[in-house]
Amino acid sequence: MLETIQSMDFAVLDWIQEHIACKALDVFFSFITHFGDAGLFWIGVGILMLCFKKFRKAGFCLLIAISIGFLVSNLILKPWVARTRPYDINTAITLLIGRPSDFSFPSGHTTASIAASLAILYHHKKVGSGALVLAILIALSRLYLYVHFPTDVLVGALVGTCASIVAWMVVNKAFPRYMDWRAGKKAALVSDASEDGSQD
Repeated sequence: MLETIQSMDFAVLDWIQEHIACKALDVFFSFITHFGDAGLFWIGVGILMLCFKKFRKAGFCLLIAISIGFLVSNLILKPWVARTRPYDINTAITLLIGRPSDFSFPSGHTTASIAASLAILYHHKKVGSGALVLAILIALSRLYLYVHFPTDVLVGALVGTCASIVAWMVVNKAFPRYMDWRAGKKAALVSDASEDGSQD
Protein backbone atom coordinates (compact mmCIF):
# COMPACT_ATOMS: atom_id res chain seq x y z
CA MET A 1 0.00 0.00 0.00
CA LEU A 2 2.72 2.47 0.99
CA GLU A 3 4.76 1.56 -2.06
CA THR A 4 1.73 2.23 -4.29
CA ILE A 5 1.18 5.64 -2.69
CA GLN A 6 4.84 6.56 -3.07
CA SER A 7 4.81 5.40 -6.68
CA MET A 8 1.82 7.66 -7.37
CA ASP A 9 3.56 10.51 -5.55
CA PHE A 10 6.62 10.19 -7.75
CA ALA A 11 4.43 10.00 -10.86
CA VAL A 12 3.00 13.43 -10.01
CA LEU A 13 6.37 14.97 -9.17
CA ASP A 14 8.03 13.61 -12.30
CA TRP A 15 5.11 14.75 -14.49
CA ILE A 16 5.58 18.29 -13.14
CA GLN A 17 9.29 18.17 -13.94
CA GLU A 18 8.72 16.81 -17.44
CA HIS A 19 5.72 18.88 -18.56
CA ILE A 20 5.54 22.08 -16.47
CA ALA A 21 9.02 23.00 -15.25
CA CYS A 22 10.68 25.95 -16.99
CA LYS A 23 13.11 28.75 -16.16
CA ALA A 24 10.38 31.28 -15.35
CA LEU A 25 8.64 28.93 -12.92
CA ASP A 26 12.00 27.96 -11.42
CA VAL A 27 12.48 31.59 -10.41
CA PHE A 28 8.85 32.12 -9.39
CA PHE A 29 8.46 29.09 -7.14
CA SER A 30 11.97 29.43 -5.68
CA PHE A 31 10.88 32.90 -4.52
CA ILE A 32 7.33 32.05 -3.42
CA THR A 33 8.34 29.05 -1.33
CA HIS A 34 10.36 31.22 1.08
CA PHE A 35 7.17 32.89 2.32
CA GLY A 36 6.56 29.62 4.16
CA ASP A 37 10.02 29.26 5.72
CA ALA A 38 9.61 28.41 9.42
CA GLY A 39 6.24 30.20 9.31
CA LEU A 40 8.09 33.49 9.90
CA PHE A 41 6.16 35.46 7.28
CA TRP A 42 2.83 34.34 8.74
CA ILE A 43 3.99 35.03 12.30
CA GLY A 44 4.91 38.54 11.17
CA VAL A 45 1.47 38.99 9.61
CA GLY A 46 -0.19 37.79 12.81
CA ILE A 47 1.82 40.17 14.99
CA LEU A 48 1.08 43.05 12.62
CA MET A 49 -2.64 42.27 12.79
CA LEU A 50 -2.54 42.49 16.58
CA CYS A 51 -1.59 46.15 16.21
CA PHE A 52 -4.91 47.04 14.57
CA LYS A 53 -8.24 46.64 16.36
CA LYS A 54 -10.04 45.66 13.13
CA PHE A 55 -7.68 42.73 12.54
CA ARG A 56 -6.83 41.81 16.15
CA LYS A 57 -9.19 38.86 16.36
CA ALA A 58 -7.84 37.43 13.09
CA GLY A 59 -4.29 37.96 14.36
CA PHE A 60 -4.96 35.95 17.50
CA CYS A 61 -6.61 33.22 15.43
CA LEU A 62 -3.68 33.11 12.99
CA LEU A 63 -1.03 32.80 15.70
CA ILE A 64 -2.92 30.09 17.54
CA ALA A 65 -3.57 28.19 14.29
CA ILE A 66 0.06 28.08 13.19
CA SER A 67 1.13 27.12 16.72
CA ILE A 68 -1.22 24.14 16.66
CA GLY A 69 -0.09 23.26 13.15
CA PHE A 70 3.57 23.39 14.17
CA LEU A 71 2.92 21.17 17.17
CA VAL A 72 1.10 18.53 15.13
CA SER A 73 3.16 18.60 11.93
CA ASN A 74 6.68 19.39 13.05
CA LEU A 75 6.86 18.05 16.58
CA ILE A 76 4.60 14.99 16.32
CA LEU A 77 4.07 13.72 12.77
CA LYS A 78 7.46 14.47 11.18
CA PRO A 79 9.62 12.58 13.71
CA TRP A 80 7.01 9.83 14.09
CA VAL A 81 6.62 9.06 10.37
CA ALA A 82 10.22 10.02 9.50
CA ARG A 83 9.59 10.01 5.76
CA THR A 84 12.57 10.53 3.45
CA ARG A 85 12.46 13.55 1.13
CA PRO A 86 11.79 12.78 -2.56
CA TYR A 87 15.09 14.28 -3.72
CA ASP A 88 16.95 11.88 -1.41
CA ILE A 89 15.37 8.97 -3.25
CA ASN A 90 15.56 10.35 -6.78
CA THR A 91 19.08 11.76 -6.58
CA ALA A 92 19.06 12.79 -10.25
CA ILE A 93 17.05 15.89 -9.34
CA THR A 94 18.94 19.17 -9.02
CA LEU A 95 17.49 21.24 -6.18
CA LEU A 96 16.80 24.92 -6.77
CA ILE A 97 16.78 25.76 -3.05
CA GLY A 98 18.71 24.68 0.03
CA ARG A 99 18.14 21.15 1.29
CA PRO A 100 15.61 21.08 4.16
CA SER A 101 17.05 19.40 7.23
CA ASP A 102 13.89 17.79 8.61
CA PHE A 103 11.68 14.92 7.44
CA SER A 104 9.22 15.13 4.56
CA PHE A 105 5.82 14.19 6.00
CA PRO A 106 3.79 16.34 6.33
CA SER A 107 4.72 19.62 4.66
CA GLY A 108 5.34 22.22 7.37
CA HIS A 109 5.24 25.05 4.82
CA THR A 110 1.78 23.92 3.71
CA THR A 111 0.52 23.40 7.25
CA ALA A 112 1.52 26.88 8.41
CA SER A 113 0.36 28.63 5.23
CA ILE A 114 -3.06 26.99 5.05
CA ALA A 115 -3.62 27.41 8.79
CA ALA A 116 -2.71 31.10 8.67
CA SER A 117 -4.62 31.97 5.50
CA LEU A 118 -7.81 30.25 6.65
CA ALA A 119 -7.56 31.94 10.03
CA ILE A 120 -7.59 35.27 8.22
CA LEU A 121 -10.30 34.17 5.79
CA TYR A 122 -12.70 33.31 8.62
CA HIS A 123 -12.65 36.94 9.74
CA HIS A 124 -11.81 38.99 6.63
CA LYS A 125 -12.92 37.52 3.31
CA LYS A 126 -11.05 39.85 0.96
CA VAL A 127 -7.71 39.80 2.77
CA GLY A 128 -8.11 36.12 3.56
CA SER A 129 -8.76 35.24 -0.09
CA GLY A 130 -5.46 36.81 -1.09
CA ALA A 131 -3.69 35.01 1.75
CA LEU A 132 -5.22 31.70 0.66
CA VAL A 133 -3.99 32.17 -2.91
CA LEU A 134 -0.48 32.74 -1.55
CA ALA A 135 -0.81 29.66 0.69
CA ILE A 136 -1.82 27.49 -2.27
CA LEU A 137 1.12 28.77 -4.31
CA ILE A 138 3.47 27.97 -1.42
CA ALA A 139 2.02 24.45 -1.24
CA LEU A 140 2.45 23.98 -4.99
CA SER A 141 6.01 25.26 -4.79
CA ARG A 142 6.93 22.36 -2.51
CA LEU A 143 5.91 19.95 -5.26
CA TYR A 144 7.50 21.92 -8.07
CA LEU A 145 10.79 22.16 -6.17
CA TYR A 146 10.73 18.39 -5.48
CA VAL A 147 11.11 18.79 -1.72
CA HIS A 148 7.78 17.19 -0.78
CA PHE A 149 5.54 14.40 -2.02
CA PRO A 150 1.93 15.26 -2.96
CA THR A 151 0.67 13.31 0.07
CA ASP A 152 2.94 15.43 2.30
CA VAL A 153 1.26 18.54 0.96
CA LEU A 154 -2.26 17.11 1.16
CA VAL A 155 -1.84 16.05 4.78
CA GLY A 156 -0.16 19.36 5.57
CA ALA A 157 -3.20 21.16 4.15
CA LEU A 158 -5.52 18.93 6.21
CA VAL A 159 -3.58 19.58 9.41
CA GLY A 160 -3.54 23.30 8.66
CA THR A 161 -7.28 23.33 8.04
CA CYS A 162 -8.02 21.48 11.29
CA ALA A 163 -5.64 23.78 13.19
CA SER A 164 -7.43 26.86 11.84
CA ILE A 165 -10.83 25.48 12.87
CA VAL A 166 -9.65 24.74 16.40
CA ALA A 167 -8.08 28.20 16.60
CA TRP A 168 -11.31 29.78 15.36
CA MET A 169 -13.27 27.99 18.08
CA VAL A 170 -10.80 29.02 20.78
CA VAL A 171 -10.65 32.66 19.69
CA ASN A 172 -14.42 33.05 19.31
CA LYS A 173 -14.85 31.77 22.83
CA ALA A 174 -11.97 33.65 24.44
CA PHE A 175 -11.85 36.90 22.45
CA PRO A 176 -15.13 38.38 23.78
CA ARG A 177 -13.86 37.78 27.32
CA TYR A 178 -10.56 39.42 26.42
CA MET A 179 -12.34 42.46 24.97
CA ASP A 180 -14.67 42.68 28.00
CA TRP A 181 -11.63 42.56 30.28
CA ARG A 182 -9.91 45.33 28.30
CA ALA A 183 -13.08 47.44 28.32
CA GLY A 184 -13.47 46.94 32.07
CA LYS A 185 -9.84 47.85 32.71
CA LYS A 186 -10.11 50.95 30.53
CA ALA A 187 -13.31 52.02 32.31
CA ALA A 188 -11.62 51.56 35.67
CA LEU A 189 -8.68 53.72 34.60
CA VAL A 190 -11.03 56.45 33.37
CA SER A 191 -12.96 56.28 36.62
CA ASP A 192 -9.80 56.55 38.71
CA ALA A 193 -8.62 59.49 36.63
CA SER A 194 -11.97 61.24 37.12
CA GLU A 195 -11.87 60.72 40.86
CA ASP A 196 -8.33 62.06 41.06
CA GLY A 197 -9.39 65.12 39.04
CA SER A 198 -12.39 65.82 41.26
CA GLN A 199 -10.24 65.60 44.41
CA ASP A 200 -7.86 68.22 43.04
